[in-house]
Amino acid sequence: MKLKKCILAKVLAATMLCESLFGFALTMPTPVYAAEEDGSVDGTPGEAVLTSGETSAVVAEAKVTREQVRAKNKESLLEIIDNESLSDEQKQNAVNQMVAMTDLAEKEAAAETLLASKGFNEVVISLTADTADVVVNAADLSDANRAQIEDIVARKTGVAAQNIVITPVNSEGK
Repeated sequence: MKLKKCILAKVLAATMLCESLFGFALTMPTPVYAAEEDGSVDGTPGEAVLTSGETSAVVAEAKVTREQVRAKNKESLLEIIDNESLSDEQKQNAVNQMVAMTDLAEKEAAAETLLASKGFNEVVISLTADTADVVVNAADLSDANRAQIEDIVARKTGVAAQNIVITPVNSEGK
């Protein structure tokens, strides 16, 4: 649940930034809610609810959601770049955002790949300019595992160790 909230919060921040710069919001995926038989909603309205019992599905869903949001954002930024009625400054700002988004995606992929090669197969990393959230499919992580993850993420992303948050997630914790 924390992972979904984190990703949705970051997407919301990016959406608000785009709206303030260009006058329209980027699109976010629609969350799924758990409805009871009587029609009431289980949990807090507006809070995303995972529908799969599998922990690996959490990681896969997070990666798919991340890529869907990026694809939509890229599409919106390309529309800005191709819009002849906008200023060169606005177009350059869109280009810069696209380059930054691509840079973050490349860093996330590099860190996830190296972590997978070290045995952390189900990991999702969510980067901002100066923070990294790492969700790993593990019931518990030893101090050595945490240090190894932190080292890899710091080296591959350039994020300072104190700004890396590592969260183990497992199906027993649901």
